[in-house]
Amino acid sequence: MRLGLNQLKRLNNYVKIRHKIAEYYNSKLRKFPITLPFQAQNTYSSYHLYPIRVKKNLTGKSQKKIYNSLLKKSIAVNILYIPVHRQPFYEDLGFKKNDFPEAEKFHNEVICLPMYPTLNDDQKNIIIKSIETVLNNK
Repeated sequence: MRLGLNQLKRLNNYVKIRHKIAEYYNSKLRKFPITLPFQAQNTYSSYHLYPIRVKKNLTGKSQKKIYNSLLKKSIAVNILYIPVHRQPFYEDLGFKKNDFPEAEKFHNEVICLPMYPTLNDDQKNIIIKSIETVLNNK
């Protein structure tokens, strides 16, 4: 319980740091043919994750190709958000692939970039440079 309370004291600072990382990512990644996370004006995200969307018709590469290329460069990316209707419980209820095409599309395009409070400038620059290299290599 002490650990949780101690971490709670740091929460606001961690969220501020994550916002700075997101601002940095936004400024460096906006030139690439990817979709950046949307933040409505009247909201304040915790930036628990930083999900970008890669569309093959814009990048010339699939999500999996970009993901694997970044992993080979030791960038700790992740693919998340398996659509709920694709979970075994819901499949047992009769839901099937393509019942919710937007959820499927999102899952097939999203890549989460590293996002944690101790991410330093050198690491951020390596991530950006790696994305640039992966997207520019044919």
